[in-house]
Amino acid sequence: RIHDMDVRVPACPGRAHPYSDPMPAAMVPCVPTRDLISTSPPPPGTRKAEYVYAEIKRALLSGEYAPGAEISVHALTRQLGVSKQPVMDAIRRLEENDFVTVVPQVGVYVIVPSVQDVEDFFRVWAASEGVVAAMAADRRQDSDLPLLQQAVLALSSHLKASSADPFDGYAEINRRVHHTVHVLAGSRTALRFAESAWDRSDFLIAGSGLEVEAVRLHTADEEHLALYE
Repeated sequence: RIHDMDVRVPACPGRAHPYSDPMPAAMVPCVPTRDLISTSPPPPGTRKAEYVYAEIKRALLSGEYAPGAEISVHALTRQLGVSKQPVMDAIRRLEENDFVTVVPQVGVYVIVPSVQDVEDFFRVWAASEGVVAAMAADRRQDSDLPLLQQAVLALSSHLKASSADPFDGYAEINRRVHHTVHVLAGSRTALRFAESAWDRSDFLIAGSGLEVEAVRLHTADEEHLALYE
């Protein structure tokens, strides 16, 4: 439940926080820089800049970097085997998308979302997905329904087969369901917004401490099945 969540991270009393909107010392994140990025080479044909961006974003969306964690540019160049330029280009893109903040002459830090930030995002996103579902219902063709059925049943089967840990792999399959609904809606504008929102959702859930009860996944599954029917 969003209202009951706590987005704070362990604190380092007395440490000055470098964000432009300073927090009290007791709330300053105490997260050391760690080696979190894959050291595997980029797939053949992949542009180096895109590979670096994708690797850093993957770590952010999966919660490998905690809120407030410092991201070492030097460590990333070493881990990814690239020069400083593609790393800085990736950092700038991530800052534009509000995943990190760059403090000149200080460092790069993962943003620390407030409870209000998280509440506002999920309220807006839930409303927009409802609009897209209505668009899909109006615009879909009968030939499209097997695509939705396949996606919905795959998610339902996942929940039944992984009762011990339903969260494992859930995000990817759930995103596939929502993507299919967008395909049926046929709105490129809505899909572009959704692709950004899906990343934001993963980032906030992974890094904010937001707890999602397993029963909520099954409720969502019932909603997806009802949407298909």
